[in-house]
Amino acid sequence: LFRRGNTKLNMTIDQGAALVIDRARFELGKQRYHDKYSNFLITPQQKDYVLEAGILWSPERRANLTLQNLLSKRILVGIVERMPESLLLLKDVLDGNREASGLFKFLLSNEGQELANIGFRNRTIAIVEHIRDNVDALDLVQEYIKYESLIYKLALQVHERQYRWVELQLTTNSRAQRTLP
Repeated sequence: LFRRGNTKLNMTIDQGAALVIDRARFELGKQRYHDKYSNFLITPQQKDYVLEAGILWSPERRANLTLQNLLSKRILVGIVERMPESLLLLKDVLDGNREASGLFKFLLSNEGQELANIGFRNRTIAIVEHIRDNVDALDLVQEYIKYESLIYKLALQVHERQYRWVELQLTTNSRAQRTLP
């Protein structure tokens, strides 16, 4: 189902869902929430300031700072579930002059997309559906990921705006090139 270190864990959907539910129950029992996005979206300077000033890192404070950074920092938001769009954004940033199109051509092709999604997407969807079927488990997991959920929803909006902007630039540039003598 996923890798932890070098050990591949092969689990059924039931076992994967149980692992998620158990983790959520354990972490919430210790007053901890899932908090991975903040690790990438809070700057080292912000982390240093909090440590130096002795500020308590509450989940709410970390989430709010992360949300603020999503809106105020110059970042590119890639969304795994929207890999073709994310790759196009990355291509625009890394290859604005269109000099390395071959590299991205494969990644944006159907074959490249299938390779990126081998098995994981279907299993993840199945585990999520399994958890959704159990109202108590769903409530527990939603509580555990509530801050990540807020961050994800805003990141998705930022991603969609960035993608629309790149699409517009590509369309505008394409039209301009066709009308040049």
